[in-house]
Amino acid sequence: MTTLRDKLYAERQLNKHAFGNRPSVSRNEDMPTSNEDPTTDMDTINNQKDLALLNRVADSQFRKIILIGSLNIIILGGFVAALFFLLFLNHKDPHNLSDNVSTPVSSATTVYVHTTNIKSTEITTTSGSDCNPTTPATLLFAYSNDISPSHIEDACDWIYTYFTSLKIIYFANIRFDTTIDDPIYFHTDKFYFTESVKTYLPDVMLSLPSQRTESNVLNVIRKFLANQEYPLCGSILYILMKRLPNTKDISDLIQQLQQLHIFVYTVTDTNSFGGTDQSLMCEITHATNGFCDFQTTEAMQNEIHQTVLEISRTYQFVSQSYQVSGSGVINASFVRPAQGNQSETMSLVITFQNHGTDDNLKSVGFLILRDDNYVVLSDYYNKSTNGNSFLEHPVLKNDVTYTIYIFYKYGERGRKLSSYGFIIHLKMSLLVSESLQTENNSVDTSDELKSEFEPVNQQHHLVLFHRVAISQFRKIVLIALLNVIILSIFAGVLFVLVFMEDKSPHSNDKEGTSTTVSQLTSTTGTQLTSTTVAQFSFTTVPSFSPLLPDACTPRSNSTFLFAYSNDLPFDLIENAHDWIQEFISNKKIVCFANRRFDSTDDIIHFHKSRQEFGQSVSAFMPNSALRFSSRDNGSDVLSLIPSFLTNEECPLCGSIVYIVMKRYPNLEDTSDLIQQLRQHHIFVYTVTDTSPSGGSEQSLMCEITRATNGFCDFQTTENLQDDVYQTIRVLSRVYQIVTKSYLVSGQGRVNIPLFNRPLSIVVTFQNRGRDTNFQSSNYTIVDNSLEVKASKIFTQNCGNSVFDHPILQYNVTYQLSVNYAYGSHKTEVLEVKMYSSDPVDYWLPYPDF
Repeated sequence: MTTLRDKLYAERQLNKHAFGNRPSVSRNEDMPTSNEDPTTDMDTINNQKDLALLNRVADSQFRKIILIGSLNIIILGGFVAALFFLLFLNHKDPHNLSDNVSTPVSSATTVYVHTTNIKSTEITTTSGSDCNPTTPATLLFAYSNDISPSHIEDACDWIYTYFTSLKIIYFANIRFDTTIDDPIYFHTDKFYFTESVKTYLPDVMLSLPSQRTESNVLNVIRKFLANQEYPLCGSILYILMKRLPNTKDISDLIQQLQQLHIFVYTVTDTNSFGGTDQSLMCEITHATNGFCDFQTTEAMQNEIHQTVLEISRTYQFVSQSYQVSGSGVINASFVRPAQGNQSETMSLVITFQNHGTDDNLKSVGFLILRDDNYVVLSDYYNKSTNGNSFLEHPVLKNDVTYTIYIFYKYGERGRKLSSYGFIIHLKMSLLVSESLQTENNSVDTSDELKSEFEPVNQQHHLVLFHRVAISQFRKIVLIALLNVIILSIFAGVLFVLVFMEDKSPHSNDKEGTSTTVSQLTSTTGTQLTSTTVAQFSFTTVPSFSPLLPDACTPRSNSTFLFAYSNDLPFDLIENAHDWIQEFISNKKIVCFANRRFDSTDDIIHFHKSRQEFGQSVSAFMPNSALRFSSRDNGSDVLSLIPSFLTNEECPLCGSIVYIVMKRYPNLEDTSDLIQQLRQHHIFVYTVTDTSPSGGSEQSLMCEITRATNGFCDFQTTENLQDDVYQTIRVLSRVYQIVTKSYLVSGQGRVNIPLFNRPLSIVVTFQNRGRDTNFQSSNYTIVDNSLEVKASKIFTQNCGNSVFDHPILQYNVTYQLSVNYAYGSHKTEVLEVKMYSSDPVDYWLPYPDF
């Protein structure tokens, strides 16, 4: 049985052949004492007796491959000729003998090696001057001896699976935080890399004696930089940590890493010990355009899987760092570099703390929009799974401008990286197709030619072949297998053509149908256009068709639209979107939408979840740069309703349109709009600041709310936030069980018909901001024994409305009475609304308008 010692010995022999007799920094193996070398598949061709004849014909490795290729071409040429004759003779008309004349065919196949004036790529290990992103590089996998061996085995397997870029031509591994000074083991093949990692797994017998001992991870980086045999330029250092280092000056180390464009990536268990500096490695990753990831012990395995997949896309095209504090939004536009396969995923990493997450992080999320404002991907912070980073794998199109919005909220206390606050890192990378990589490589056309006897592992035009089969014997076996596959395909084609085709010379006379080239093209085109392929892993919302009125019931799926004026303060809208996410949770609401209006450029954004909705609101907060230039400009609030009514992404039936306003609209005819809203039983609710920023018609929106069984609330700037909170809480009870509208004046009382237990009550006294004509009001709720169960008196902070959430009993009949007093006999509109979370199966009637 071939042992690991034998394999490493053979690999050492191969390295000598490839790089000369330079000293190796790999493991120091004792040479075998026996005169016989271990019998492995790595024996040179001239020692493999079963291939002696082949060796006699061609003694170089490259010429052996060329010879086999030439034989392939000759064999395939014979098959092509046979196929031609079979097809030609099989389709001749036997009744037309004059055409059936044999013609001698002369066939010649010329096999030659096209020698180009190309110098193989030089490997630079110490200088960064000729270092570019496509230069061959090394992947170093370094792992702490304190990490679970199963995690290291998994990581090794994932590296083997995901790292397919031809840029990475060498693999290395090292175990650190041990009582022995492990060397770095370098390999020219992933197979031996895997064997080496699994030989040197974490071993408790080698653990450092104290958990207070700091990690020696920095020595790993110094060892790698000291290597003189394997390429350093653009290399990747992937480090798994459990033990922390102490604080040190790392400026020289960073300078060396930056000089050679080496990326450092770390994944650290937050249940760490050893040293004291949790952020030291983050300084290195930040300085080298890498990232530092922290995760709990329980979620570490998944984090390793995600990070290996992320860094396997070896070409980084976005790396940004932002110093932030408090709360806010970052936005950055980018274009994915052109790549042949647009269905390939790319890497997106966002880190938001340079240590394990703590209570200072309040919230963070992101969304990516296309240039048409379509949300293609979003996520929000989940403490149990996200650690200190988002690790995503979006599928994006070539040559499309995307914008990523990152919204964050930090507390005032906690560790800061600088006087400016916290740092958010944004990284994007992809696995460039090998064709693109080849195009980007510069070619050295010097007069110095490489010999065809150069070892195959240094012939870079055969690098892919070398990566698949490192040994000489396995190369030949691989070629033979390819021959068998190709010949089997040709044999199958011949069988079908000769034995399966209809032999009757009159088969074309049978009644049937024929398809012309134009018909075939048309059919194919139709099939292609009727097949829809999903371009994105994430869609904004499932597609809905607006329900017809007769199919619309109070239980139908519906949409919650939050619309807000661009003239309102930032914190008010931020709080509103938090309360919507907290309270609007009824399963009947299957879509969320948001629209910033009173701005120069905005549309409605539709979403499938509250989280995506919240992220979108955060991305489109009020922006003073987009405000209308004059107070004479009326609000464009009415334009958003037709846009909502024509949407085909989210359901309309029974939807809630919740509008927070600062600017009044100007006078318009709303009768058609009201008719359309009623057709779909859409409720419109408004909360309006009584200190407007423009416009003239204070009551216009109240006409719409009253006609749709909604309500219009007015409040002062100082108390507006409380009314927004109260109204959202009311609307979280999505089933309306009472709606009454009264035209009143002077003093009096209105009695609401009997009802069962409500959860929220709204009483509005005027259809505009409260003025001096309103004097006082109160209401009482009594049960069937006339015992008062709830009551409320109007106060000066009530605006034009009272909101209440009385605690009442199930299965009890109640009655509500509202007492009012106005200063004149001018007609006023008094409305009463009640809401419940218990479903109802009927729509309440609309008032006349």
